[in-house]
Amino acid sequence: YAGRGAEAYRRDSGRPVGRDLTGLSYGTPRYMMLDFLVTPRFAEEGDLVEVTREPGLEPVFILQHGDRRFPGTLSGWRVVLIEPNIGVGLWDRVALREEAHERAASEADQRPFDWDRVGENARVVLRDLSRAGEDYLKALEGQR
Repeated sequence: YAGRGAEAYRRDSGRPVGRDLTGLSYGTPRYMMLDFLVTPRFAEEGDLVEVTREPGLEPVFILQHGDRRFPGTLSGWRVVLIEPNIGVGLWDRVALREEAHERAASEADQRPFDWDRVGENARVVLRDLSRAGEDYLKALEGQR
């Protein structure tokens, strides 16, 4: 997305996307949790109105064109970027889910609740951001 959008950004803002001191493009977030919409493409013209599926079989996409309904032939997928965000607003939801999973696991295993299991995903992101900050400071010191 950044590669395709860089020219539009330059045209609209009058400046290039640029890079930080470590060489990473500002168009590449260090942590991405992008919101995508994935839609099927069909060989036939029509609107998707229903998806049916028999156990063990592939789904059947029902299209409608005018008054006619018929099975569509899947020809590919279209991926639409809805919102490029880093997902920070979801971290508390992830922690709540991790807490619920650990509570269930500790009860099932009949062991004490392990609070170190709560926040694991956020710590992965924070560790990476900390490493990126260290790299940035080293690059900054190298410019002095």
